[in-house]
Amino acid sequence: MRTDLPIHYYNPELTLDWLINNCPLQDWYTRLLEIDHSVIRCPDAETVIAASLFNRSLIDHTGQSKNENWNQKYYSSLLRNIKDLDKLGGDVCVDIFVDPELRSRVTNDIKSERVNFHFMKYSSIGATGMFWRFLLSDIIGQRKCSSTMVIDIDLKWTDHFDLLKSNSPCTPVFCSRGEDALVVCPTTRSEKYTSVCGGLHTYPLDVIGFSMRDAIARYWFYVNNLLYLEPQNEFNRPMVHHQCGFGNTWNFYGNDERFLCKFLYYFLKRKRSLNLVMQRVGIENPLPAEKADMEFSKSQGCKVIGV
Repeated sequence: MRTDLPIHYYNPELTLDWLINNCPLQDWYTRLLEIDHSVIRCPDAETVIAASLFNRSLIDHTGQSKNENWNQKYYSSLLRNIKDLDKLGGDVCVDIFVDPELRSRVTNDIKSERVNFHFMKYSSIGATGMFWRFLLSDIIGQRKCSSTMVIDIDLKWTDHFDLLKSNSPCTPVFCSRGEDALVVCPTTRSEKYTSVCGGLHTYPLDVIGFSMRDAIARYWFYVNNLLYLEPQNEFNRPMVHHQCGFGNTWNFYGNDERFLCKFLYYFLKRKRSLNLVMQRVGIENPLPAEKADMEFSKSQGCKVIGV
């Protein structure tokens, strides 16, 4: 773990070597990332939009309850986005990592030849299924795909695709302004800085030279056993529903985002493979966290782009 740079105040850096040396692989975690089988209809496309599909509440610590709004908020939105794929510029396909409970439904409903399926072996426990979409680099194999793009399925893809594509590889970081811009809990004054937007980013597949499954499993071990090693400040302060700070519960809303911010962000930056897209007002008058992000990005050869 690294905590020596200004950017580390907001999210300490978990290096791959540190995870390997301190966080053993355990079957309890790795099995939740196993793919049972895949159906590849479109093997080759320049850009792959990776998505997770499961029906679980993201704010239930038991991990078993369903999301009452799932059909309207997520599934219907996904079907609309697939219908609109022709409106996206460029050569694009979609890889969906599917909960086994939904196998029959998606097979019957989604007929597009531009959609590939990866049916998981085990169901999501709460929000653990959010991590499935990061597994693309593990299974891309010899397919001729240069980059992965993550856009949440409840977003309108046509509204975000061009921003990601034109600034790729990148993540947008659009913070509110003002003294309380990063406060997420008014009661405890807990804060969070999201250096990688969990549901809106893109990066090249060929820079990932490690097992993403193993990295995620090791990260879950870290969250459940070694989180106490992080320096304590307002960015991991306990808050309502998040007893260890925002996103620091392994199967709860926000944990996939913290994985990106504490691990993949640093890995991609050090590979010059994650540009920072900001509002121009942020570049001109940055928050301390934004300033640290800008400085670190530039030091690693990544661009800071104003829109």
